[in-house]
Amino acid sequence: MAGAVTSWKDTDILDLLTIVRNEGNARKIVQETTKADGDSRGVVQVSTKDSLTKLYGHHARRSYPVEVITLNAAPTTLALSPITVAGLPAGTTIRHAFLSLICRMVDNLSGIAENSLDQDSVPGVSQVIQIAPSGGVWSDAMYFVDQLYEVYIGLGRTGYKYTSNLDVAGAGKVTGNGTYTLRWLCSKAKVDFLELRDAYFELEMEFEV
Repeated sequence: MAGAVTSWKDTDILDLLTIVRNEGNARKIVQETTKADGDSRGVVQVSTKDSLTKLYGHHARRSYPVEVITLNAAPTTLALSPITVAGLPAGTTIRHAFLSLICRMVDNLSGIAENSLDQDSVPGVSQVIQIAPSGGVWSDAMYFVDQLYEVYIGLGRTGYKYTSNLDVAGAGKVTGNGTYTLRWLCSKAKVDFLELRDAYFELEMEFEV
């Protein structure tokens, strides 16, 4: 940007430049003031403003899609496709991680009544998607509300993405590269045969290195 100051030690300041300078393995934001010196321009003042030592980014991984997840009236804990996280640099710290459930269509094949999820999630007890690192303990990753995925008899509804607001980053949860197991703890529909078709889970992560 052109300098608004018109003089510095009796010499016009031409520009105030902000550049990124490599110094060893670090990158620094450097602000330099330049002035006229005959026909040339030289740096007369340098001030280090900040240090850029970390890389921030977004990473997403998905489970293998399945043709159908079937929910019935009897409470049933369902094993779900795991998510494998790979490709994160060494030394990565996961700051935030959120799970989404995506399906192409929700079908009601009961033939007897409208259908939907039956009851709100009870944390740690029922109607909860849980996640666990390989060999680790289960943590709640997604809650549901009663009557979610409501569908009339013999009909389907298309295009669902349901995103959780539970942050599953941290010790014992999502920490970086690895395989994460998923389950639907005590899933329950109002009647049998509520089906989520072409369904998969997506884990979105914000990280720093």
